[in-house]
Amino acid sequence: MAKPTRDQKHSDSPLDAAYVQATGRQSDHVTCSWETGGDWSAVPRVLIALASAGGAVMFGRTRDGGQLTVAIYHNGDKATHYFDNASQVLDYLESVANISGAL
Repeated sequence: MAKPTRDQKHSDSPLDAAYVQATGRQSDHVTCSWETGGDWSAVPRVLIALASAGGAVMFGRTRDGGQLTVAIYHNGDKATHYFDNASQVLDYLESVANISGAL
């Protein structure tokens, strides 16, 4: 059996299309998705709390698409956190929102 090409491995999700457009190359291994049926209400609270404190947050995926990432920037520092699925991201964001008093 022939090894699949990069194009055959590539997913048709909008995020993957954005990756291809931004980088000009296909992702080799896309397994993680931001899609979940969970409650994303913590996201605005985290964004507001971080922005109010002079920070920022960036959401993404690892280069190989195997993990989701959340990078938090504050006071010149960057902390990147890696997750296996969107549910873990939701749990993390909820804890950040609770710690920051953004609730």
